[in-house]
Amino acid sequence: MNKRVPALVAGLLAAALAAAGTAGVAAADEPDEGRILLEELPKIAERSVLYSLPPDPDAALEALATLPQSADDVIGMHLGRLHPTPHEFTPGVAPLVSLLGARAGLLTDPQHLEKKARDTANGEVAILLLPIDATTAIVIMPTEVVRSDPKATPLPEQRVDLSGVTYEINGETRTIEQYMADGATNAIGFVHDGEFIFDAYQNGFRPQTRHQFWSATKSVTTALVGIAMEDGLVESVHDPIETYLPETVGTAWEGTTLRDILTMQSGIYWVDVPVHQPEQLVLMGADFHTGGLYGMTRDEYLLRLTRVSEPGVHHRYNSADTQMLAWLLERVYEDSYATILSEKLWQPAGMESDALIMVDRVGNAFASMGLFATVKDAARFGELFRNGGRNIHGEQIVPERWVEASTDYSEETGGPRGYQWMRWSEGYTAQGFGTQRIQVAPALDMVGVRFGNDPVDSIAPKEFEALYLAVADELGAGTDPTDPGDPGDPGDPGDPGDRGDPGDPDEGAGPGEDKGNGKGGGTGGGRDHAPGLQSRPAGSVTDAAPFPGGIPLLVGLGLTLAASAVLSRRPTARR
Repeated sequence: MNKRVPALVAGLLAAALAAAGTAGVAAADEPDEGRILLEELPKIAERSVLYSLPPDPDAALEALATLPQSADDVIGMHLGRLHPTPHEFTPGVAPLVSLLGARAGLLTDPQHLEKKARDTANGEVAILLLPIDATTAIVIMPTEVVRSDPKATPLPEQRVDLSGVTYEINGETRTIEQYMADGATNAIGFVHDGEFIFDAYQNGFRPQTRHQFWSATKSVTTALVGIAMEDGLVESVHDPIETYLPETVGTAWEGTTLRDILTMQSGIYWVDVPVHQPEQLVLMGADFHTGGLYGMTRDEYLLRLTRVSEPGVHHRYNSADTQMLAWLLERVYEDSYATILSEKLWQPAGMESDALIMVDRVGNAFASMGLFATVKDAARFGELFRNGGRNIHGEQIVPERWVEASTDYSEETGGPRGYQWMRWSEGYTAQGFGTQRIQVAPALDMVGVRFGNDPVDSIAPKEFEALYLAVADELGAGTDPTDPGDPGDPGDPGDPGDRGDPGDPDEGAGPGEDKGNGKGGGTGGGRDHAPGLQSRPAGSVTDAAPFPGGIPLLVGLGLTLAASAVLSRRPTARR
């Protein structure tokens, strides 16, 4: 029986690989993904079986028997975190009923159906709504509350009627109402020149509803690393991770610098979906719901990952890198991630509502995708970066040079994702699965937030960008009303000499140059702005986006692995 488990794993993952369309031979100077995945199959078997199940067969059977009993807890967690209360187990029936009702209505709405048909006719992937929020499928972890400041100064508001705004997409002209008719957008919000000007909601979401950030959480985590450096708890981004986490000595992480991790060039093997992220979620969720009888904690999982390239050479989208940063933060502050985020960023920045962060059984934060917060607080986070790390009172929360380094896309510094902020046509963005966006446009004095549930729709990111830019045009954002045509105006985003022009590959202040308060400033920065940065050769990079699917497959895979292991009754070394 023992030999069947690796074979089962290999077969199922080979099928997943074929379905994802990721098989093939890589370029000569890049890792061969097909070969690497085949070599990884035994490691996946080890993580899912040898190091997850207790050695005693009776205990293993007990672990598996508890899984169906945890279904009610999973549902309760999901309902509760949608509900605007500080505790996830408060029944959040109203939001779910609103969500299901709104989506049922959209499926019979001619405007919604027409939009989907037109998008499909234009060659886009535009799928009809899932019956429930996609997060339901994977929200199997508990959360901790990130406390806001009850005395926080509200974000200034100056409401603007945007009902007449139109934008162009695939040769069609649409309004905001038609944009929301797509149904996959749960909420949008815009801030202009420091004032909250507009928001819209559907699918049961409201201004007080917390929405999952997904991978936009990564940008929050890297901001905390910059704060930790300012606090003197982290000395340099060139320090190896074992300086702060000695547990990594002897593992694939040893010798990896913080900069390698910040820029997702750690060399650690990671395929977000359909491999590592679902596998980790299954194992952490099982560990929580069985009280540690089956599965792994966050840290146990991270330490068993494998390396496929030298650090600092190849870029690979890697949620494990961000989770290592969360572990680093918890260690240097000797506190929980929720407390660190609350005390170092959420409260000082003036966030108006409590947030939630997913954690594992022992309280380790799932800080690569597990943050839940409101639209207004998400916009305020974007505003914090747009203003060079300062809150609305001018207090420095995130070091300004860290903001600059985080959004510097030169090969020598930030690479294709900066410090886990993606570049877009007008600036930089925190983004995540399902087209979550906290989109910052410094030259336009704007921040836009979009929360959604369209994991595969190809039109979603470009349609939000088209809407964003149409709103900017309506507001006259980035122009000087007294001199709109002056090519030397630093606020003119069309000026090729403007340091705030994000389309200029050579943008950025030179070493030591003062870049002001971040309003209308550039997204780049000289290397002297980045804490601890020194010159080092740049290697080739890749930017592999996670495949948006496969979660149910991996959930089934995890359970199948567990069942197979019980049948095999193979003694294992449990932690």
